[in-house]
Amino acid sequence: MLPNAIIIGAPKCATTTLFHWLAAHPDVATCVRKEAQYLVDLGSSIFRPEANYAEHGLAGYEQLFPGAAPIVLEATPGYLYQRTALKVIAEQLPAARLVVVVRDPVERLTSVHRYYSHNKPVIDSTVSLEAFVERLLGGEPIAEGNEFVNDALAHGEYVVHLRRWAAACGRDRILVIRSEDLRHSPMTTLRTVGEHLRLDPAGFGDADLAEHNVSFRVRHRGVHRLAERAQRLVPPGPARRALIRAYTSINVGTPSPLTADIDSLVAPLAAHYQAFNAQLSAEFRIDTSRWGHGVGAQR
Repeated sequence: MLPNAIIIGAPKCATTTLFHWLAAHPDVATCVRKEAQYLVDLGSSIFRPEANYAEHGLAGYEQLFPGAAPIVLEATPGYLYQRTALKVIAEQLPAARLVVVVRDPVERLTSVHRYYSHNKPVIDSTVSLEAFVERLLGGEPIAEGNEFVNDALAHGEYVVHLRRWAAACGRDRILVIRSEDLRHSPMTTLRTVGEHLRLDPAGFGDADLAEHNVSFRVRHRGVHRLAERAQRLVPPGPARRALIRAYTSINVGTPSPLTADIDSLVAPLAAHYQAFNAQLSAEFRIDTSRWGHGVGAQR
């Protein structure tokens, strides 16, 4: 089957958490992996040579969804920025309903730095958050070949990307929610998403509303790279879970707190995003009034 429900964005906005909550519904079947990363552009840092639309078309995509259910779900938040995903979903998956999760773009930017410095260490350890923001504002590349790092500033200009999707797919196919609503009103927000996807609300029952994919601190980058390679060789199941538990106890710690200097970064970032946030609020009815006033919870 092909997906008829896709979380297309945005990265570091609690999309993994939402995916797991939805996947627990009895009327939902999912992709063999949370992020298929199948409909991405050639040259993207998340392009998968072994599984991609350019070489394998819709038939290859369908093979990633072996289950049958009223709702077939995928979540690749990077799709929001991919031309291939936009074209394929608009033209060849006209029944697919889309979900976008947005977050205060200043908070999202700090989370991107934390994630790509620790969880996926592609930002050099010497590049502080302050240096990261300065280089982004100056248009200076940071991580060669990784658009989710180098374009992190533009990726928070949500309305620019949503306009393209709305024009191609129709606004009625797209639900935009805030990550803070997932955090503070989880069941209410989950039911809102379920209504958009036409899921029976009774199926959520006593859902486990735990957070997923929270940022962490890697103690030794070399060990982290070895663990990532080892995990890919171990199929899902008890052995992989045991491997993850052992690795976590050895090499994972809680993230370091943000420095006091972060306050000096909020003002220029908030100024950069002010107009984009206002347009998002007006065009997609998202309350952005509290955005840009500081840096809150980190994911």
